[in-house]
Amino acid sequence: RKLFVELRDAYFNYQNSVGLFISLGQLKVPFGMHYDRSTSSEHFVQFPLIAVGEDIAFGYQASAIMPGRDIGLQVGFKRKFDKIGLNFAVMLYNGNGANYFANDSDSPAVATRINLTIGSLLSIGGSFLMNKRRVGEAPQLFDESDLAFGADIGLHIAGFFLEGEFAARKTSYETTQQEDTFSFGFRADAGYLVKAIGLEFVVRFEMFDPSNLFDDDQLMYITPGVNWYCRLFPDHNLSVRLSYTFKLEQTDTRKLNNDQLNILLQYRF
Repeated sequence: RKLFVELRDAYFNYQNSVGLFISLGQLKVPFGMHYDRSTSSEHFVQFPLIAVGEDIAFGYQASAIMPGRDIGLQVGFKRKFDKIGLNFAVMLYNGNGANYFANDSDSPAVATRINLTIGSLLSIGGSFLMNKRRVGEAPQLFDESDLAFGADIGLHIAGFFLEGEFAARKTSYETTQQEDTFSFGFRADAGYLVKAIGLEFVVRFEMFDPSNLFDDDQLMYITPGVNWYCRLFPDHNLSVRLSYTFKLEQTDTRKLNNDQLNILLQYRF
């Protein structure tokens, strides 16, 4: 049995007083709302389908639209002007995913994101990426390219939150000249925090179409959940997240008994 050790985040970062920053190493690719916040700030145990796809162990396999972590160089600007916040980042990266040092196509991928915030009330963002890839095994190698974009909005007021996010990707096949494929998806999240007792009630509705070439592969997930936040000591925080996902396949012939219960216990200090 083999044991593997992989890095999650490993990078150098420098930011000056104006808000300009530069980062080099393995880190988050700037795409999607989840780029702007830590995992501890998420309202759900699981990330949405457009961000992580679906694993074959839990349903019909589908690749995510959004990139995760990768190795590259990122530059950007992050600053608040009174109540207005502006975040911008652009990254050149391998495009092969985390813990892969080589570049399969010899052409770097590029991703960029801009996000505007108004206090803690409103957040609006947009993302874009291009990634030329080379797949297969030598000597049979095939060039493909991904073009993806996304948009998101978030509203937080009086304990309530609403979030919406959309992402789409077009994949072109330069070597085989086969028809381009198109995938898209969206999520809508809502919730309310009872601050006095630290309980938060949340619900997510999401839809994901992995490919326009098939008429029966759409996935629709509905996830209700409840979170509990507790501050034990100064700078010591405990959180418990519980959610249940109802997984609805598009047609009766593809139905699976694969609903999912998730529990996450997190302690930060």
